[in-house]
Order: sequence, then structure tokens, then C-alpha cells
Amino acid sequence: MQGASESDKSWKNLGHTIKESVYTVATRDGRCVTGPIESFDEKSITVKSVRIDRKDVVRVGDEDSAADHDPIYSGRSSWSDVQYAEPNKYEHIRLDLNSRVTRNCRDFSATDDNATCDGIQIGKLEVARGYYVRFAPASQWEHHVAREGVPFLAPRTWFNYVLFPRITVLLYDAALPEENFRVECKVPAATEAK
Repeated sequence: MQGASESDKSWKNLGHTIKESVYTVATRDGRCVTGPIESFDEKSITVKSVRIDRKDVVRVGDEDSAADHDPIYSGRSSWSDVQYAEPNKYEHIRLDLNSRVTRNCRDFSATDDNATCDGIQIGKLEVARGYYVRFAPASQWEHHVAREGVPFLAPRTWFNYVLFPRITVLLYDAALPEENFRVECKVPAATEAK
């Protein structure tokens, strides 16, 4: 099944996480666990000594957020995730169409039924898969130097971020059941003690 192999590729994005950085794992039952990712394999992820089965993970996000913007992994097929991804100027949405054409959208917007990719209207029914192409997770140091305005201290940020690796996150797969519920931490997040 195509969807499963694409989802596996997105799951492998967790290999780009930085050990000392903090991430939030949101589960299908509304729980969230925030902390460093200690380990992951094809069946589970461990955050703060809490093992979570992959089938229960709905989203993994940067820092203390499971927001629509900047997911590292999505465990569902959701057109609303494509709608609300909001890529910045270094990121984009990639649409694989049923016609086997791929569109890399720098200027992107979407409604419930359509997408606009660089000024071209595309019907949702024409889209086989939708991806969010973003930077790989940054280290705590890279976050710090960016906040302080001294990016020359973080080599991956040099040359307008051209050296910074990108990851591709599968957000929508028309071959899978669509799940458009809002991802939020309904049960208070367990966070790393600071």
C-alpha cells in the first residue's frame, strides 16, 4: 500500500530530531508528552521514559507545541493539516496529483474543496498526497543564536539557510481515511522539569 510506505518515510523524520531538544507528542486520546525524544523504532516512540505506540501518535511537533505549523510527523491523513500548515519563506507545500504531476507550492492556500498553488487552482479530488516540506528540527543552540540575532555562530544557518537539511512530512493521503479533528492537548502535557 502506497500510503503506508509514505507514512513510514515521515516516521523516519524522527531520526532528524536533536537529543537535547524538546518535542511534543500528541496522542489520539488528547494526551501530550513534552520532552526530549529518547528513542523510536518502527512501532513506538519514547519521550521522558513514556513509551507511546506509533498507532496512537497523531502528531509530533517542535518544542512544546503540537500546533498545525511545523509538525515533524503526522500520524493521520488530514486535509485540514494541509490547509493550516502555513509554510514560511524557506518551506513549501508539495502536492502529488492523481495525474502523477508534482507541484511544489511556494504561495499556497486551501479551502475544504480546493487548493491554490502559485496561482493555479487545484481541486482536492485531484490531490493524491499533500506534504509539508520544512527545515529539519533545529538544535537548542540554533534556536538561541537565532533569537539573539547572531546566526554566524550556527553554520547550518549560513547562506540563507541553504545548508540546513529539509524534511518532508506527509499530511494528507487520499487513499487513507481522512481525520480532520483538531489536534490539541486536552489532558495537561507532561513536561520536562526545568
